Amino acid sequence: MRTNHYRTISHWFNWEELDFPNPGVEERIRQKVAAAAAAKVELAVVFGFHFRWDYVYNFDLVHKLIEFTVNE
Repeated sequence: MRTNHYRTISHWFNWEELDFPNPGVEERIRQKVAAAAAAKVELAVVFGFHFRWDYVYNFDLVHKLIEFTVNE
């Protein structure tokens, strides 16, 4: 039986965050990350972007947004 438990959240991105690297967007992400850290979150599952072909023109930006969030 597995006994490891991880504190997990759903990390949602929204359309406004596609305005990255806007300083306001960066600050909102930092606030989300700080709240997750304060709650001792160990795993965040990304939601808010459906990785379908209709987002193909935003993939580079989406990847940079995810990278920024992880690095914060």
